[in-house]
Parts: sequence; C-alpha cells; structure tokens
Amino acid sequence: MSTAVLLYGMAMLYGVTGATTLVDISRLLTGTPSPATLLSVTMLVAGLGFKIAAAPFQLWTPDVYQGAATPATAFFSVGSKAAGFAVILRIFNGALPGISGEWAVLFGVLAFITITVGNLLAIVQTNIKRLMAYSSISHVGYMLIGLAAANADGSSAVMFYLLAYAFTNLGAFIVITIMANYAPDDEITGYAGLAQRSPLLAMG
Repeated sequence: MSTAVLLYGMAMLYGVTGATTLVDISRLLTGTPSPATLLSVTMLVAGLGFKIAAAPFQLWTPDVYQGAATPATAFFSVGSKAAGFAVILRIFNGALPGISGEWAVLFGVLAFITITVGNLLAIVQTNIKRLMAYSSISHVGYMLIGLAAANADGSSAVMFYLLAYAFTNLGAFIVITIMANYAPDDEITGYAGLAQRSPLLAMG
C-alpha cells in the first residue's frame, strides 16, 4: 500500500511537471506550488514515511521487530532507514528545493508526532524487541528534524546521525542476540542483574 501511495505521488508529480529527472523537476517547480503539487508531495512523504517508520505510519514496526529473527531485525532496522533517508534526501533536496517551505513544515510536524509517539509508547513495553522498535521510531523523529531544517546543515546532520545510529543499534541487537542464549524469552525482566552476571555484555 505504501508503495502504491509513493507511486501515485510520483505519477502526479510527473503530471504536474512533465519531467522525470530530478534536475528538470527542480527547474520547473518554483514559486507557489499548485494543489496537485502539494498532494503529490504529501503522497511522497506518506509512502516514504511508511518505509522509515515515521508516525503515524509506524504501526507495522513493533510487530515485525518482535516476530522476526533477531539478526534479520537488526538488518532492516538499520538498512531500511538508511535507504529510506537516502532516497528522501535525494528527492527532496534534488528535485523539490524550490518548494522547501511547504515540505519542511510537513517534516517538522511528522518529527514532533514521531518523537512523541516513539518515546511515550516505549515506556510501557515489556518486550525488548518491541522496545527497540519504539526506540527506532523515536530516532526517526530526531532525524526528521534535520529534514525539517531544509538546508545543507540539516542534511549533513541526518547523515551523521544515521551513521551513529547504525553502529549503536547494531551493537544493541548483538547484545540481544547473545542474550537469547541465556534469557528464556525476549522479556525485559530476563535482563535483570545482567551487570552482575556479565558486566561487559551489560556495558555493550
């Protein structure tokens, strides 16, 4: 469904500009955007927001994290977000800088909602993988702030944050994978006393 929404947005953007290259779209989209342009941008944000698990498109994330094997979860928790943000930066900075005032506001609202939802719902989790899911959602919100800045500094901040997030998130999932050999399930209560049992693992 998210891919369909994304493709509708791309098709509508083509209908507005008559171009498919990012350079030509950027050249044609200047000034006050038309309602069709705004709708196409909204569809692009919705389709890509689902892929990076931005709220309110994040509902699939906790169930997938919990149900998938931990190594697979580690891969797509980092890979899908890195690829998603790379595409977002390429499209919005490369093709839509002329209407950045409009999509910057949209990303700002998404950032606020995503940070709030991710952090509040993480508080009540009892499963470590669902907790990591909501943690990743909140981190997406932090990265969306860089997109909302709609400038080179914001884009650089997103890339730096993605790099740091990738290493720290993979490290956390390595610990979860190792703990699967000792804990009976993925419940957070199974991690009680880890600092005494295995200080190095707890530090990781």
